[in-house]
Amino acid sequence: MITLQRITYPPTQVVSESAEVDARLLSLDLTRQHLWEAGLASRDFKATLTANNPPISHPHIQGVAICTLRDKLILSGFKPHTTQRNYATVLHPDRRYQIAVAIGTKETGQVNATPSNAWPKGPETRKAVLFNDSSLSFAGMNGPNLYVLLIYISPDGEMRMELSKPSEFAGDEFRVWEWRIIILDPGATDYTKSDSIWTPDIDVPVRRRSIA
Repeated sequence: MITLQRITYPPTQVVSESAEVDARLLSLDLTRQHLWEAGLASRDFKATLTANNPPISHPHIQGVAICTLRDKLILSGFKPHTTQRNYATVLHPDRRYQIAVAIGTKETGQVNATPSNAWPKGPETRKAVLFNDSSLSFAGMNGPNLYVLLIYISPDGEMRMELSKPSEFAGDEFRVWEWRIIILDPGATDYTKSDSIWTPDIDVPVRRRSIA
């Protein structure tokens, strides 16, 4: 008889204080401005959608974000990267990590919550998350770590974002995070209230569609 052992992960490290956020991003050769502009582009695109747009239009929101992020980061030596199955990321110059974009659930950007992806992800995401497991390097499996820029846009246009490093992906969604870096407007300095300033969101039913 085979006994399945549940993996226990260490507590998620949440970075939300302004100076810590900037320092953590600096260690990744990033700034809040890089990420915020990608979010703004996706919000602007979403604002153009109407009830007449087919559901397939909505995944393009994250496509606009990754395109904008690439445009900003290639000036710093980052490289666009797309797999044969169209999993699009932007790759750090020394290939130590890559960034993907996902539309997040309403828990995105809230300190005392566990966000995930609002649209289901597929095998390319699952494979990318595997490289966040440092033990794989001992087995000769090497690849860039994966960070995910989660973007949540409420029905009234409020935007919340975080750059987070997943440690578990199951089914079609992110389940556990190693790191969460809460991203607020670059002009904001008080991150300490980021778990309480948000008003309740309205849930809108959306038919889930699998994306790489």
